[in-house]
Amino acid sequence: MPIIDAKNLSRAFGSSLILKNISLQVSGGSVYGLVGLNGAGKTTLIRVLLGLIEKDGGSVEVAGFDPWRHQTEFYRMVGAALESDGFFGNLTVKENLRIFAAAKGIGEKQADEYFEKYWGETDIYTSTKKVKHLSRGQRVQCGLCRAFLGWPTIYFFDEPTVNLDFLAYEHFKSMAHEAKSRGAALLISSHQLEVIDDLCERVGLLRNGELEEVERLGQKFSDIIKLMYETSRIGSV
Repeated sequence: MPIIDAKNLSRAFGSSLILKNISLQVSGGSVYGLVGLNGAGKTTLIRVLLGLIEKDGGSVEVAGFDPWRHQTEFYRMVGAALESDGFFGNLTVKENLRIFAAAKGIGEKQADEYFEKYWGETDIYTSTKKVKHLSRGQRVQCGLCRAFLGWPTIYFFDEPTVNLDFLAYEHFKSMAHEAKSRGAALLISSHQLEVIDDLCERVGLLRNGELEEVERLGQKFSDIIKLMYETSRIGSV
């Protein structure tokens, strides 16, 4: 049974239908990639799956919950890194982490041990700066650090590698592999196709409000996706 299970999902803003009868299933121990051009609806889909905005039609079940109706229970099971990080700018990374850990029912000692064990060799661990004074790349790392806290069973990442240097990117990949090995389901939306090639077993291409599965067939996902767009562009001329 899939951990993420969406069927005939639709969402409109005004007269614009952004998501058209989308069905998506992601099982535990797997990484699903979501790609599409700007404005394709990737962030809208993720926010519906997270219960941040309500669907107009269809059904969504994540780990047995309707995320819109059961937000409190759902929050404790999910890790997410979105464009808006929601950190308290006047606090340090460690202070922020303890607050978010408490909201998930994770003790201060456990949060500190996680931070040291999995992020001890990164610059956000050694930093004593307030979050508002960190670089963009460091703030992205903070969001990833919070997402993996407590090792949830479901993860949603929206452009998780923007502004990361190569060391931070390698660390993200190692954390994603760890989560996958623990049986989690990961959904990653990214314009950086290297991320899709490196981490994903399945990929969905979102365009014109519809989701199309991309088959690897021995090629890189990035090559197939670029060819699909090139073919459609030629066909429309």
